[in-house]
Amino acid sequence: MEEAAPAPSQVKIEIMSLLSMIFGIVGIVTTFVYIGWALLTAAVVLGIIGLVKIKKNPGKFKGKGFAIAGIILGGFGYVVGILVFTVLAGLFMMM
Repeated sequence: MEEAAPAPSQVKIEIMSLLSMIFGIVGIVTTFVYIGWALLTAAVVLGIIGLVKIKKNPGKFKGKGFAIAGIILGGFGYVVGILVFTVLAGLFMMM
């Protein structure tokens, strides 16, 4: 009589971490449109939530790298956007 093989571990990618990275990438591309700022904010928030969920259930979820990437991309997008808007505002003030 053969025994059934044990089920493989079901470690899944935490969806908020993945969305965080996606929103961070799309947010940087669309920084100069209003939706970009909302996506950058969502990237940071979802990344933090994803990290917390992964930390609470490390055997159930993976995707820490996605969450960290989303947080970094969100922050980077904010910094670049603010710098570009500041430079553009300065140029328009000089005209």
